[in-house]
Amino acid sequence: MQALFALLQADLPLQEFTPSHLTLASSAALAVPTNAVENITPVHDLHATMLYLLGVDHKRLTIKFQGRDFRLTDVAGNVIEKILA
Repeated sequence: MQALFALLQADLPLQEFTPSHLTLASSAALAVPTNAVENITPVHDLHATMLYLLGVDHKRLTIKFQGRDFRLTDVAGNVIEKILA
C-alpha cells in the first residue's frame, strides 16, 4: 500500500517512472510467517472440511475432466473434527 502512495505522490511522467522511485517499509513490518510450525494440515483435509461446512459430501463431489471423474479432495481428505467444535 505504501508503494502505491509513493507512486501517486511521485508526480512523475509515466516515461520517467522506474521501480527505484518506490520505497517499501522495513522488512520487519512486512514479516509474514510462511511455514506452519504446529497443527500442519494437508490441503485435501482443508477442502474436505470446507465442503462439509457447506453441506457437500466431499467423497461424492466429482468433476469430469478428460473422461475421468476427479475429486477436489483426491483419494485423501478427511474432515478435521478438531476445528468444528
